[in-house]
Amino acid sequence: MMDRRSDEFKKEVIKKLLPPNATPVPQLHQETGVAKSTLYKWKASYESSTAPQVEPDMEDNSITGFSPYREQSMKPQVEPDTKKSRSGAEKLRIVIETSSMNTAELLTYCRDKGLQAHQILAWKEAAILGNGLQEQLDSMQQKVQGLESELLRKDKALAEIAALLVLQEKEDVG
Repeated sequence: MMDRRSDEFKKEVIKKLLPPNATPVPQLHQETGVAKSTLYKWKASYESSTAPQVEPDMEDNSITGFSPYREQSMKPQVEPDTKKSRSGAEKLRIVIETSSMNTAELLTYCRDKGLQAHQILAWKEAAILGNGLQEQLDSMQQKVQGLESELLRKDKALAEIAALLVLQEKEDVG
């Protein structure tokens, strides 16, 4: 189904969806009346470099719709962050550095560093989960130490019983 909204309208809506002053999709849906799914599609089309192209407009001989020829000023010109490019320590430093930032500051930081806010939130969740895992690991290590000491005690008791049985057999034989 072909969307009948003008390209200018789409560009304005997409600008509102992008940092640094990104408007949440539900709020933009209420403001513009555009379906949430359509807003998500527009944003995804903009963010991907494989956005669908439409035929040139015959009246002014320009390309309409979303295409690789879109305005370059709309998208930040930074190198994208790759999953392997940052160490765990670097990710933790970023999480700590951004923990006190409000949304606007976080989005500006992300734009400057070539990151996305969802990456930082994922790193934060991983750090929190990692902290919880560390607590579980510590608890399990304490449990293992307790079991090892109990096993050592039982080994000593078993060795003592075995020694007593050997002595008893020698008395019975002798």
